[in-house]
Amino acid sequence: FIGQMGVIFGSDGGESLTERRAAQYTPRQGLCMMLFVLISSPCVATVAMVGREAGWRWAALQWGYLMVLAWLVATGVYQAGTLAARL
Repeated sequence: FIGQMGVIFGSDGGESLTERRAAQYTPRQGLCMMLFVLISSPCVATVAMVGREAGWRWAALQWGYLMVLAWLVATGVYQAGTLAARL
């Protein structure tokens, strides 16, 4: 994920990836992004291996379940943080 973020934000030698990310995202957004990445579906190779060993239905179920769970957790944490900030 860090490598992907490096490609997205580019590296022109001036600012570090941390400085660029800090300028783009709030700490709450960063936390939610980390939660999403940690919970969401593993790499394509893992899903393919599950598909070969347990069947493609299980692979699709695993992928879908983990993506929905990651989205729900990240959204819930973001909304809870927004509500807490308003109180």
